[in-house]
Amino acid sequence: MRSGLITLDQLQAIPLFDDFCRQTLQEYPHLGGAAQGRRLLYEIIRRMLSAQVYDVIDATGRALERAAPDSADAARAQPPLLCFSEDMREKSVVLKKFLLENLYRHQQVMRTTGQARQVIRNCCSVQNCAQEMQAGFVARTQAARGTAEETALVLRVVADYIAG
Repeated sequence: MRSGLITLDQLQAIPLFDDFCRQTLQEYPHLGGAAQGRRLLYEIIRRMLSAQVYDVIDATGRALERAAPDSADAARAQPPLLCFSEDMREKSVVLKKFLLENLYRHQQVMRTTGQARQVIRNCCSVQNCAQEMQAGFVARTQAARGTAEETALVLRVVADYIAG
């Protein structure tokens, strides 16, 4: 919301978010004013995250009781035991789909991400970086030469250099 890419009205169309928005406003009606928008959002998100954590704990406990593994190996042999309840899973999927479509893959985000990728490609190709890296990085690339993982190791050194 701070980015301006999504609005409170859009989020209120998401059942998981709307449930906690209504609960929060019922408990704290003064947060409904425009001046309290950030506090309202933080409280909704806090409640939503807490509910998801407690749901995972409860649903996983029930799954463990049903599976009743007698050892760690028996638990590993089971289908995944760590899970949401069916209701929370469905609501979380709707929220994640909304965020993917409207925030993470928003046209503005995708354009900025593409521009950033191009800048990194242009400025820090392996060849350009090799000429600019400090001795320690160069030594790491030279040590990787001739190994089976040479490409992966050299790319890791370049990535470390860029990150630094």
